[in-house]
Amino acid sequence: TWEPGIYKNRAESTKLARKPASGLLFFDENGNRTWEESQEFAISYTCAPGGTKQYYAPEVLKAAKRLKIFGEAPPEEEETSKTKPEPAKKGGLFHKAKGGAPATAAPASAPAKAAASPSPSARAVAPAAPPAGSPRAAAGSAAARKTGAGATSSNRRSSTPAKSARAKGKKGEAPPEEERPYGWPEQMALIEESEAFFQERDGSLYIKQISLQYPDLLVTIFGSRLDHDQRQPDHPHIALNYNLWLANKPRWLRLNPDPRYIGYICDMNYLNFVNNEPNGSVDSSAIEAQLEPEGLISDQVYMQAVIAELADRARTENLKHPLPGVLVDYLNEAVKEYKKDQAAKRAQSQGAQQANQKKADK
Repeated sequence: TWEPGIYKNRAESTKLARKPASGLLFFDENGNRTWEESQEFAISYTCAPGGTKQYYAPEVLKAAKRLKIFGEAPPEEEETSKTKPEPAKKGGLFHKAKGGAPATAAPASAPAKAAASPSPSARAVAPAAPPAGSPRAAAGSAAARKTGAGATSSNRRSSTPAKSARAKGKKGEAPPEEERPYGWPEQMALIEESEAFFQERDGSLYIKQISLQYPDLLVTIFGSRLDHDQRQPDHPHIALNYNLWLANKPRWLRLNPDPRYIGYICDMNYLNFVNNEPNGSVDSSAIEAQLEPEGLISDQVYMQAVIAELADRARTENLKHPLPGVLVDYLNEAVKEYKKDQAAKRAQSQGAQQANQKKADK
């Protein structure tokens, strides 16, 4: 369902000094044609920098057009030009009236009568061509050369070949001749505009090509339980991305980094984090258990773990699973001393607490 006049992420647009985009396409779960943010899922879109035009995925726009989300054009009256004419009378010439009704001229044997009472609805008969070499023929030829057309009257279309209708527009824009479907919102990109926009921005279009050109590539995809954009519980964008990589068979593929690397970087127990099997399958109905928890560490720390693990595996050529620990201890001496001091302080604090507890028990 499309609801105009409402805004999504208005605070985020204001923060980025952008004009918020109006209108929203969403799954209308209860059929009341009103977006209820706490219950219904809004379909994500993006805008070009500095613009407010909404670019939805081409598949979404095609479905919206097929399902007539924006309404259906009223049935047009049957064109009079399509009316089947009646057969011409024997011995007469057939003419078509303005209103679509057929009209027949007088028989050829009575030209005088036809000239005396011409039918107002009959088409004008073109005059006969002047003899070759006559002044009229020369004038007509000169007019045709001047206008670039074979017709000399101003109400006839030129026969000069028109420029190609498929004129190529700017990057990210549809050809100018694309027709806006009935009811299609002005602030929403057309299908061809969306296809051109995402052609340069959708990385999933190039996964197959990347896998072929880099057969030794090691890939890790990060996904957490609360995404920054999508809010669906089955996280279809993560499952789609992962399974698309899996189908193209890179050397090594994993959803989320090894938990020992995360625990090593943030000084936490690695059992707090997920431990997924490399090159394993992902089912969107059960993907929640394979995503990282929220609130423990920031996404940047997960990214550090991803980079560290991939660098170590590529350097040592070790793709084993599970790992007993990190493959390379990349901390410098200063950090090692700091960690050692922190561990000693924690042990001292725990000893003091235990001593106080024993005194209290006595």
